[in-house]
Amino acid sequence: MSRKYSEIRKDENECLLKISRQLDELRKLVLEAGDALNFDDELINKNYEEVLKVQHNLDKLSL
Repeated sequence: MSRKYSEIRKDENECLLKISRQLDELRKLVLEAGDALNFDDELINKNYEEVLKVQHNLDKLSL
């Protein structure tokens, strides 16, 4: 009934390989999420710049 050491090591290595692949996938997803957040930041900055331009033009018209 006792499993051989080599069988246990084989199972352990398979589990570690699965965990490593899952961590790689998680790392990929985290990087994609980071890219998406950076993209959102860029859009927010562009929108803010446009708002500042409009405010500047309104200030000119008020003079």
